[in-house]
Amino acid sequence: MKVLWFAAGAMPIVRERLNVMDLGNRNVWVTATAAALSARGDMELGIVWASPLVAESAEFEVDGITYFCVPAGGRLESISNRLRRTPRRRKVWQVLTYFFRQSARGPLQEMAGIINRYNPDLVHIHGTEGCYGLLAGRTQMKVVISLQGILHAVADAYWGSIPTWRRPQFLLEMLLHWQMRRNAKRENRIIRQAQYFTGRTDWDRRMLAGINPAARYYSDGARLLRKEFYGPEWALRNITRKRLYTTATSRPYKGTDTLLDAVALLRKAHPDISLHIGGHFPERGYGAFLRQRIQTLDLADHVKLLGFVEADDIIAELKAAHAFVLGSYIENSPNSVAEAQLVGAPTIATDAGGTPSLVTDGVSGLLYPAGDAPALARQLERLFADDRLADTLSLGGRKCAQARGGEQELVDTLVTVYRQILADRSS
Repeated sequence: MKVLWFAAGAMPIVRERLNVMDLGNRNVWVTATAAALSARGDMELGIVWASPLVAESAEFEVDGITYFCVPAGGRLESISNRLRRTPRRRKVWQVLTYFFRQSARGPLQEMAGIINRYNPDLVHIHGTEGCYGLLAGRTQMKVVISLQGILHAVADAYWGSIPTWRRPQFLLEMLLHWQMRRNAKRENRIIRQAQYFTGRTDWDRRMLAGINPAARYYSDGARLLRKEFYGPEWALRNITRKRLYTTATSRPYKGTDTLLDAVALLRKAHPDISLHIGGHFPERGYGAFLRQRIQTLDLADHVKLLGFVEADDIIAELKAAHAFVLGSYIENSPNSVAEAQLVGAPTIATDAGGTPSLVTDGVSGLLYPAGDAPALARQLERLFADDRLADTLSLGGRKCAQARGGEQELVDTLVTVYRQILADRSS
């Protein structure tokens, strides 16, 4: 079987080969799945990446995978590259790069040409957020699209707890939200015109049915996680009591402010509570707001901003934590939850989006309403006071994660989906 993928971010080998840094998407799970898929003797895989970071079209093969890199952004791409070389304007370059990746339709004609030249049995587009999905209307090949996030749902929840009157102070976030709303209209067209989709949660199935009731939905099981997470085990005897870990970005819908508020509520009764946050939080905009909130709530001694963390660092944090906490107002199938469960860290997550498909309350984790700091504080107190509950959630989370399957099972599931789509004659 010959399959051509369209990916939103550059694979590590592409970043190395072209000497580029893809700021928007590290593609860790796509990379792991591609490697496992290409290792099969019955699969031939090509991967396309279009980006303003690509200077000129490139095609090369590494370890049996053919990579196609396509420039996108045109004239303004060259402007953004020049800005990149000026440190004081680097932030402008990052913003321009983000906008072109998300909003530009890209060289659809060139990408359609790659499809015709590669001549795959099936085209697989990862995500509906970018322009790739428009290719479904430009080729006679069968196209399947993976549902990752649904932009209009994310846009609706984007501001989290930030009131309307405060939003103008976050200029970058307002621009990103406007861009998200704009791209959601394109995403709606993509979902309405395509026929085949894969997903992982009850939520993304419902969202698809609401936009395109005639679409065919296939469950592809779960995302293949990074290999480092298959093996390490959380144990109560090794943790730092009342230490929490989360990973987030500096976007309001990630709900990091709710976590800070919950820690503030518990600080007097639990003076040894701490929260470690993995992820980059800039010195300006919403990142500055969170930093100021830490000071306002007198949490400087209780919160540690870790910055960007690699897999080994995340595992160390999970093994040392009393709990992993997710604060997002909306997610579909968060990898952070799946990784925490696989390691066995007791997980407390928001009852929102597709997360309940990963977390069964009281069995494989605890749920609380998004944005409800007192409710989160109550769940944390339950965990702090009950070691048996912590062990139950740890074991339940691991069983849940393991039941989703390992590398072989997940790749077999994806290949089965491919075969079912190719066998379908209704199109």
